[in-house]
Amino acid sequence: MWEPSDIELMLRVKAGDMVAFRQLTARHRDTLLRFFRAILDDRSLAEDYTQETFLRLWFARERYEPTGKFSTYLFQIGKHYWLNQRKKVRLPTTPADDALQIVAAPPDAEPETVLLRQTRQERIRQALAAMPEHYRAVFVLSHFEGLTYAEIGCRLGIPVGTVKSRMAEAVRRLRAALSEGDF
Repeated sequence: MWEPSDIELMLRVKAGDMVAFRQLTARHRDTLLRFFRAILDDRSLAEDYTQETFLRLWFARERYEPTGKFSTYLFQIGKHYWLNQRKKVRLPTTPADDALQIVAAPPDAEPETVLLRQTRQERIRQALAAMPEHYRAVFVLSHFEGLTYAEIGCRLGIPVGTVKSRMAEAVRRLRAALSEGDF
């Protein structure tokens, strides 16, 4: 069965088609929500940001021009909203707990194993929270979202070379933070 592309749907949205808008929202809601969950420590806030991004998409629909991937356009709206909100209020910036659940403990796990796993997850959480946002965003999109460097570049509106250098620095900082014993 043929489904319209994101760009075709967005062109219909531009003309005021609410059904096409619902389709785009359904298609991209989970990915956008995961993005906000990875950079905010509050599920409810991530849901609010997702809703606000789609609301802003609707209000900006008449200015839309299909010059690139629709998902890049959508994530640019979300990223700008997030950055603007951060300027207004000091928001929590630790990654969502769900994004850091490396391995769930089996029900029969030894208490020591569970404690070690929780300690490791907390150290990772703290190290990521302490990392500057431009490094953390690249790391989270790569490791928790599974995006390629090119996809990350499109989402964040930065060149692939910048993605690579930020990833290298994020990994270096994470390794350094995790090797320190004073966590």
